[in-house]
Amino acid sequence: MHRRSIYSAAMLSATQVLFGCAALQFELLEGERPPGMPAAPQKTTEIALRMHPLPGKLDQTLVFNSNSPEIVTRPGIVLSTLPAPNEQLKSTFQGVAFSGDFAIFSHHIARDPRPGTRRLHLGLIAHNRGKTLCKLGLRSGATYLSQPDALFRRLRPLLPDPTGTFFAGPGDRVAGEILRGLSPLKPREWSIPPGSNQLLLDFPIPTNVAFPPPINGRTTQLYMHSDAPIYVSEVAVFANSSSPSDFVSPSKEDFQSVLSKNTRAGALEAPATPLVEGKEIKKGFRYGRVAGVTRGATWNSNLSREVAPLAPGETVGFPISAVHLNRLGTQQVQSAPLTSRYPESAYQGHGNYGVRYEMVLRLENPSPEPRAYALALSHPTQVTSQGGHHVATFRTPPDKAVTFRGLLRVDEWIGTRTLPPRFTHIVLRRGQTLPPFETLAIAAQGRRDLTLSLIYPADATPPQLLTIQRI
Repeated sequence: MHRRSIYSAAMLSATQVLFGCAALQFELLEGERPPGMPAAPQKTTEIALRMHPLPGKLDQTLVFNSNSPEIVTRPGIVLSTLPAPNEQLKSTFQGVAFSGDFAIFSHHIARDPRPGTRRLHLGLIAHNRGKTLCKLGLRSGATYLSQPDALFRRLRPLLPDPTGTFFAGPGDRVAGEILRGLSPLKPREWSIPPGSNQLLLDFPIPTNVAFPPPINGRTTQLYMHSDAPIYVSEVAVFANSSSPSDFVSPSKEDFQSVLSKNTRAGALEAPATPLVEGKEIKKGFRYGRVAGVTRGATWNSNLSREVAPLAPGETVGFPISAVHLNRLGTQQVQSAPLTSRYPESAYQGHGNYGVRYEMVLRLENPSPEPRAYALALSHPTQVTSQGGHHVATFRTPPDKAVTFRGLLRVDEWIGTRTLPPRFTHIVLRRGQTLPPFETLAIAAQGRRDLTLSLIYPADATPPQLLTIQRI
């Protein structure tokens, strides 16, 4: 696709307005209509395929998962896993300790009436309630703001990205850098004496942004290890200031003072709809945002058995991040279970933000003729079962809503030799199907071994469809 023209952005997408990250100009990509031109009528296409649940399952890693309330409007506790001091505060404290390997995921927004009115700080505090010294380590992690770190740029749907050039939004950038094996946050270790607290990290979210409105967001993902039980709190504090340009970052004592007030930060989200299998879903079902501790940081999978029997021209499909009401023609829900949750928040980790998918694939060719396979990611409007097979429905042109911005990684090895990883950045809209991100030729009597990886990025709308076709 080539640049056709440059236009002023008269209208901002909902996501861009939410984060205040729309560029003032954008590229008109090939096949798109200029502003003011009537929309072309959508055409529906169907693709026959054989659907399978994604093999494997989530691991048992606990994740401190903080995404509700999404917009933090006042000082208070965003999420705390400390034990509740009394029965009345069980809706504020989770009572879950972390030990060994665990992860932290946080995705929140600051909003002000005018740019730079306030500066929100999100502080992560570790609490050692035990009787021995606790050594807590940050092994790797990334955190980025919407502005200026990761603007919601308009990108082509399919882009080879060997150097990490392409990302749109902080969720996309955080997931992509971790997938590349990078750790912008340097590893470090804290020694926390018994009965004491430690301010681990302080993440500001300023609203004096370049592109209005005065809204900014931050996504954070950390991989931690503790040699003793430890509790974690995320606390919101607004910086003190004598003028709009003179903010003083809060101290450990400031965060601890706000935590001690035992109040939640921001207006609570509307309650999530309870999940009842087999019950008719009423209009207005609400998944809700996650505020709690989820179980599962990685989904390990082997696709080889399901792909092996493919006939020429046949396609097999697997859901990625299948959710309660959208399982893409399977009975599988991949959402991470919640071991604890705030009363109004989601009942599952819908969307699996931050979850890493590792999918092993061995393609063998026992025949005397070469074979080829195509791997693609898409977002069908639906997948239905018809006469013993499945049909995925797509729209051309697709809907405007972007449902996925993220990076895919392919690692391949030949014998004991590992090839350099291949990276492709993908942007999907609802109803969209794309060309393959990988086409694999296999010589007669040959085979190819690879692992397909992605970290499900914040701001994506699940599920997506992974397809493997024998050409």
